[in-house]
Amino acid sequence: MAAKRKKSTTRSDTSLESLDLYTFFLDRASESKTLREALKSQGAHVELHCEHFKDDEDDPIWLPEVCQKGWVIISHDQFNELESRRLETLGGEHF
Repeated sequence: MAAKRKKSTTRSDTSLESLDLYTFFLDRASESKTLREALKSQGAHVELHCEHFKDDEDDPIWLPEVCQKGWVIISHDQFNELESRRLETLGGEHF
């Protein structure tokens, strides 16, 4: 007879409660009070482009810095193939 498996006591981080583990970066195209407040209400840390960079800062300037910090980038922009490859080499992912 097979032994019963012991139930894990480790907390799963798949729920919305785990958003406090992440910092979301809203770029110029996605900065909105509604989105920021929705993320914060779920416990997420939120950073805005305007809080860290000039309004007209080029993507090749801010992308590496944000990726290096491990922040999750939310953007309405579509990155071109070159930017997507560079983002991946910096440890970021493009969905």
